[in-house]
Amino acid sequence: MGRTETLHLLREAREVFVDGHYAAALLLAISVINHSLIEELQLRDGVQGDPGLHKVLARSEDLNVLPVEWFAPIRQLVSRRHPFVHFKEPDHEHGLGARVMQEKTHPTRLLEQDARDAIMFMFRVFRATLREAA
Repeated sequence: MGRTETLHLLREAREVFVDGHYAAALLLAISVINHSLIEELQLRDGVQGDPGLHKVLARSEDLNVLPVEWFAPIRQLVSRRHPFVHFKEPDHEHGLGARVMQEKTHPTRLLEQDARDAIMFMFRVFRATLREAA
């Protein structure tokens, strides 16, 4: 059991990854992480609505919702998601073009690894925030 939207995103993130749509998988996986953490914060801390992903991560870290070592890689994935969600200049440090030049790696390979990591954390966060049905 769970929120219909979150469960749908969870399934769809996996499906688009398998189909090789890595940017979509990254976006969807971060959305599941956000949904899972907001729901947990609503239960633990009385959070209302969506305070924004950065605040959600900060509050989740303050409340030890997840293992502390998960937050840095999740934040890195969020920064890599940003150029797909928020318009950035072509040479922005988190942009795919800048990363291709810096890492000397094909963009598809970079996105595939980002998506793989995001999917892994999506499932970890989802499992970490599961509760027994009442």
